[in-house]
Formats: sequence, structure tokens, C-alpha cells
Amino acid sequence: MQKNQTQLKHCWTLTSGEAGMTNQAIGLAQALGCEHQHKTVVLKKPWRKLPGHWVPSAIGKLEPVSDALAPPWPDLVISCGRRSTAVAIDIARQSNGATKLVHIQNPLIPTRYFDLIFAPEHDRLQGENVFQTVGGLTHITPAFLSAARAQPHPALKTSKHPIVGVLIGGSNKKARLTEKRAFEIGQQLAGLVDHYQAHLVITTSRRTGAENTKALKAGLGDREYYLWDGSGVNPYASMLALSDYLLVTADSVSMASEAAGSGKPVYVLSFDSNGRRLRRFHRMLEERGITRAWQGTLEPPWSYTPLYETQRAAKLIKQKLFDT
Repeated sequence: MQKNQTQLKHCWTLTSGEAGMTNQAIGLAQALGCEHQHKTVVLKKPWRKLPGHWVPSAIGKLEPVSDALAPPWPDLVISCGRRSTAVAIDIARQSNGATKLVHIQNPLIPTRYFDLIFAPEHDRLQGENVFQTVGGLTHITPAFLSAARAQPHPALKTSKHPIVGVLIGGSNKKARLTEKRAFEIGQQLAGLVDHYQAHLVITTSRRTGAENTKALKAGLGDREYYLWDGSGVNPYASMLALSDYLLVTADSVSMASEAAGSGKPVYVLSFDSNGRRLRRFHRMLEERGITRAWQGTLEPPWSYTPLYETQRAAKLIKQKLFDT
């Protein structure tokens, strides 16, 4: 890891297009305060199946949907997710080492290919150039929350309290949401309206699926609530800034990490099945006093130090790789 003698002026963020990974990479670029540009890269088959350091001249093996990559090369590439590692390595090669490489998450290849790696603590990745983070990196900052409070979404403009923001994800490789569980969650949310007169603001994701969303609504019954249907302005930022409580499903490290940046009490809603890494991650947040497992009732609000790991990562990059 050799420190550049130049300032960081321009960086690229690099992912294969997944929203959670893209948000992490862009959030870190924003925290660095440099000019940045996002690049989506998708390797052709069979190259995308191989470990990144096994793919020769990866830039020449991209699908047409990928963004163009050509000199002048940036001072820094921030990649996230294993499918972007091959292209990051090729950029460093073509720049003759002038481009520094920072990777977010476990790259699943030898760590020596990167100048710095920021991997979640629950991944248990180790190395001289590896820095562990509590959860995933996010774009949530005090300034982000302040801006959201200044321009609240209409769904959050209410005199009713408590405001309960509910972030619903869906099935992935590590967790499974069923219609049965979605209905149960809906019933539990209905109980908040019945017993606490809570004002519910709910978002779902593409992974939730139409059938699970239908089951969620069936569980809620005829209670009053706001469910964002994907049209118009997303209330997500206002939910983090203005909710009295946040309920987050257990399937997403990114979603829970963003909620943990709000400073609000966060409850975690379990699915029918959660992978070992996810269970380890949520146990870590609970042990730090950030989240609690959802038991169906609202406890008195608790406080904790919000997670601002992205700002810590940005500081380390400047200290170790660039003259600041």
C-alpha cells in the first residue's frame, strides 16, 4: 500500500448494478468529497462466474449494457461486490498502478489486489489492508437527515405519534419471506395501530413481491396506514429522519445499517429463515444496543451512537492513500 503524492480529485464507483452495493459505493465517494462518476459493469459469461483475479483483460469482456471505461483513468476506484473486482483490477493494470483500488465487502479473492478493503465485521475478513466496519457503509449522515427533516414527505407530515417507519425487504439467497410471514407482519403492524394509535409509514422493495405485499395488506386489514407503491417521491429519507421507531426486516445488511445511522430505535423483523451471516450481523447490532428483536410491542425509546462508518472509511482512505 504505497501512498500517492497527489491529491484525490476524481474517482469512479464500480458495481454490477445492485442498488444496495451501488448506494454503498456512491455513499463513500460522497463522503470523500471528490468528483465522482458511477460505472455499472457486467462481465460476459462465463467470465462473471470466475474469481475476479482469474479474468484477464476484464474491460474487454464486458456486456454492451456496461458503461464505457477508457482513459483518463481516475485517481481512485471504489468497487463493491465480487462481480466488480475483475474490472477494478484491470483498471489498475491499465493505469500502471496510478489508480488506487478500494473495495467494499469481502472481495472473495486475495486481499493483495486492493489497496484498502472495508468489510463488515460479521464477514470476519482479516488482512493488513482490511478494515472492519460495523455493518455496511451507507450514505446516511447528519446532513442527510437534517435535509430530510427540512423537507418532509407528505406521509410524515402528521401530528399523530408514535410514527413507525416500516422497511420491508424480501427473499434473497440468505433469507426467505413467505406469504404466511408477510401476513403475520401485517397483523403485528395492525396491533400497533390498535394499541398505540401508531401512524404507520411502510415501504416495500422489488424483492417483496406482489403476493407478499398482498398478504401484508391482508394482515393490516382496514387500519389506516401509508404504503408507498413505488410511484411519486419515496418517503425513505423522511422515515429515517422523522419516525419515532423503525421496523426493519432481517434480510438486508444495507437496510439495517442505514436504519442504524438514524439514531432512532430499530426493531428487526425476522423471516421464516435467515442465513448464518445475517444472524451474526443482527446479533452484533443487538449486542451494541442498536437494535432489538421485534416482539410485537413498542418499548420506551432507547438511545445509541448512530453508525457513521462511511465517514470513518473516507478518513482512512485520505490518510493512507492520498495527500490531504
